[in-house]
Amino acid sequence: MKAYCVPISALKSGQPVPKSLDFFEALKKQPNKKAVEDILESVRPANLPKRDSTIYLFENESHAKEWAATKKRPLYLAELSQKDVLFKADWCWLQIIMYAIKSAQANEMARNYWEGKSAPTPDPWWELLVASATVVEEIVIPDKVRFQLRTQQKGMPNFSS
Repeated sequence: MKAYCVPISALKSGQPVPKSLDFFEALKKQPNKKAVEDILESVRPANLPKRDSTIYLFENESHAKEWAATKKRPLYLAELSQKDVLFKADWCWLQIIMYAIKSAQANEMARNYWEGKSAPTPDPWWELLVASATVVEEIVIPDKVRFQLRTQQKGMPNFSS
């Protein structure tokens, strides 16, 4: 099966996709995101993988492109087997939990994430937590498209038309 990888640094075709450790390293400087991960870990069912021990892949190419554009990162097509998918969840829950971090509902939202429920958003962003995957090829995002995606994500008008 195919999925999409947005790593912090360049990869090569045929290379294993690295675990998403850069995300957890960055949490040291982002206390709100760390708090979200702590809540997720506190309610994680024992039979599901720890987020910090997996590879994160996007199921949807357009979501991966948007993420790559806004984070100014490369985008890769990855190949994996179905057995390597450890869990599938709606990444939108992480954003919702962050805004509700101090509310009584934060733990319930985290449980919804671990139950694989779609968040109450118009467009779920399915993330795959996987054991292993291999880079197939880089998907080049032209600079103009990156700019459009970044401005669109920030709610700015599209001046490049």
